[in-house]
Amino acid sequence: MIEGIKRGDKRVYICLGCTMILVTLLLVVLTFVCSVYFAEVMGLAKIENRHLDATQIRSGDYVSLYGEWEYFYDKWIVTDDLTDAEPDGVIYVPDVWTGNTTASGEVLPRTGYGSFRITAAVPAGIALQVHAVNFDGAYRTFINGKLNTVYGVMSENESETASYGIETEVYPYVAETPETVTVVVELSASREGGMHSAFSMVAGDAIGSSATYGEYFAFIVLGALIMLFILGIFLNASKTGIGAGGWTFTAVLVTVLLMFVFSVDVYRHLLKYLDFPWYNPIAEIFYAFSVAAAVVFVYHLVRTGVITLKPLPWQIVALTVFNVGCIAAFYSLYGYKERIVPVFLQLFVLSFVYVPLMRGVVTKVKFAGAYTLFFFALTFVIGISMMDMLDFVVIGTESVASYAVMVMMMGVYALYFMRMRDYNKAAIEAADYKRRITEIQADALRAQIKPHFMFNCLTCIQGVYRESIAAGDRAMEHFSRHLRANIDAGVKGLVRFDEEIDNTLNYVALEEMRLQKEINLMLDVDVWDLKVPALSLQPIVENAIRHSGITEKEDGYVLISAKDTPEGVEISVSDNGCGFDAEKAMERSVGLRNAVERMKLLMKASAEIIAKPAEGTQIRFVVARNVKEG
Repeated sequence: MIEGIKRGDKRVYICLGCTMILVTLLLVVLTFVCSVYFAEVMGLAKIENRHLDATQIRSGDYVSLYGEWEYFYDKWIVTDDLTDAEPDGVIYVPDVWTGNTTASGEVLPRTGYGSFRITAAVPAGIALQVHAVNFDGAYRTFINGKLNTVYGVMSENESETASYGIETEVYPYVAETPETVTVVVELSASREGGMHSAFSMVAGDAIGSSATYGEYFAFIVLGALIMLFILGIFLNASKTGIGAGGWTFTAVLVTVLLMFVFSVDVYRHLLKYLDFPWYNPIAEIFYAFSVAAAVVFVYHLVRTGVITLKPLPWQIVALTVFNVGCIAAFYSLYGYKERIVPVFLQLFVLSFVYVPLMRGVVTKVKFAGAYTLFFFALTFVIGISMMDMLDFVVIGTESVASYAVMVMMMGVYALYFMRMRDYNKAAIEAADYKRRITEIQADALRAQIKPHFMFNCLTCIQGVYRESIAAGDRAMEHFSRHLRANIDAGVKGLVRFDEEIDNTLNYVALEEMRLQKEINLMLDVDVWDLKVPALSLQPIVENAIRHSGITEKEDGYVLISAKDTPEGVEISVSDNGCGFDAEKAMERSVGLRNAVERMKLLMKASAEIIAKPAEGTQIRFVVARNVKEG
């Protein structure tokens, strides 16, 4: 959780978040502009008045055939030999005929099949092909009435239309002399409503190339995504995943992987390899996984505490209604160019996640920077891929999407690197913790058996036996219990508080026997239901008896107290002796140092030693109530 945000920090992360929103939207718009105006920038030929001047085209070149085409609704003018058919109108490709009005006044639906026609001036001796890759339908192209390209399964019934996303037959056209040819595209029946994709004329070496550099790169990225997904599963199984939300992040990777599988470059080649012509619904499937990826990613951010969102109930309802409405609009607007609107509305609302992400970056929340990089690439990929699949770009953006996914994977690798670094650091600290515990236990064992103390006790016991066998037996019982407590301390972790008090009282009884005087030990205990390290109080009481001088004072005492406080359970050992030097006492008393260190390590307790000359000493611990044995 992020707390303590300053007003200056708030302005900073809001400004940074809004900047990232603007940068993402501008990059998507820039991709669109660069695609649409690619021909003008590169000086390529373009259609004017339904005619293309392609006389300068050379082998390896291509020309995007966007511009005005004549269209014929529900007619295949070449296949059905409709040589004298009149066009129903003109359409600026890429576009749909949905809602257009024909010369006879008919308003066209989004369904149906049709033909499109232009003329083109072409050079001699150059093999030419007219086609459109990534077309979610089926078509045939003709040059001067000769079949040029076959793409998918043609039908007058939209339910029987199918495609692989790539042409299945190519018959290049070669003009013997420079001439003007008629180019016709016949579309199969579909719900898309027209020549919604920008066709191209390619020449010579560009014909028949099954895969471009961008497509090969897309499969390299796919392989990297699969490896990343496997790595995520492995890290989570080994408990080194992305914190508490490791498995939710694996779910994010699954949706991103499936989203990329249904990207243009990957999906159409997989269909061709599997011989499964089901390319038509690519945009719908990609969109579904895009929505899933966004939802799971935001859930993961909230679950792991990277962002803090506390929406009111009405805000949750409004956001749910908004998203459901956008999803319904996207699927119901099939065949209309307006279906891009709900997609970008959702992306715009989603982009406001940048604000809490930037909050995390400013306040140095772990992984916030890497998640921001991942989120930027995710929103950018969704934006440009949906524009490509809905034919809002003339030149495909598949390679750009692959590069953006590489940026996404850089963010993921950064996450895993930081997590592994933290895990290794924690492992080193755990090893150091165990080493310190071992050293403390060794010190405890060294401090347990004090020959001088044992000699004095045995001498006293011998004297007591001379006076009374019963008293000697009691003294021997005290000594045995003390010896057992010392030995058990080397193997026990925590003991009940009443057990530690009993051990301490037993030790005081031995000291009274040794000193031949009564020691005033007082208890002020309100809390009994807790555990403490074995022999954690006895060495402190021993230190008070040996070094504070209470045995020389008539009113000398040692007080053990335990009470509840707002910070936790406060345990203290106090005396009214001379007030010894705490640092020197810790240096010379292995038992005292041992007791303090074990309380810190095993109980995560805070420790404080207060010594006042001529007034006494207090050693105070505060233990959280929820501390468990380590």
